[in-house]
Amino acid sequence: LLRAVVDTIHRSVRRTDLLARIGGDEFVLLLPEIDQDAAHVMMPKLQATLLARMRERNWPVTFSIGVLTWR
Repeated sequence: LLRAVVDTIHRSVRRTDLLARIGGDEFVLLLPEIDQDAAHVMMPKLQATLLARMRERNWPVTFSIGVLTWR
């Protein structure tokens, strides 16, 4: 399951973005040079992509995604 999540995220983001597992089933995705508006557009798309991948495998999974920006 975690491998499918990681693979899906890697296919959905830019090469410059960094995905890190912070523990258990929690990840952080760093998006350099992305402002808050762009992140708020990107995250629902990523969540929908993840959910679609999980549905393909009949895995009853949900995702909670938040956005934090820093200048």
